[in-house]
Amino acid sequence: MKKTSILILILSFFLIVACSDDDDNQDCINYEEIANVTSVEAPQTATINQPVDVTVNFRVNNGCGEFAQFDESLMETTRTIAVEAIYDGCACTQVITDRTITYSFTPLVSGEHVLRFRSGEEEFIEARIMVEDPSE
Repeated sequence: MKKTSILILILSFFLIVACSDDDDNQDCINYEEIANVTSVEAPQTATINQPVDVTVNFRVNNGCGEFAQFDESLMETTRTIAVEAIYDGCACTQVITDRTITYSFTPLVSGEHVLRFRSGEEEFIEARIMVEDPSE
């Protein structure tokens, strides 16, 4: 009887070890960083107080990279915009991938508006949009 109990105890130990969660051994990530914009599609004209949608393509460093948010600053009618990507997951494919997101803004004044999207450390892709006020 003792031999059977010891054998069951040993087998139970190996069963527990063999079925333990293997997620502890995976390389999981969770961080955010600025992604480089690769291209921008924007209209050439717009109307004051009407939303303007701009298609923005950006590059992520692996399969877990997704859009997080836009970081922007505004100086008069020039907006400097960076895309922030979030990397969250386990066993991410190591493939550089382009993602697409829509940037939307509503111009409040007429005139030329410049959108400067960060495409490198000190590089930008610019879109220039002429905003008109139909009441003028």
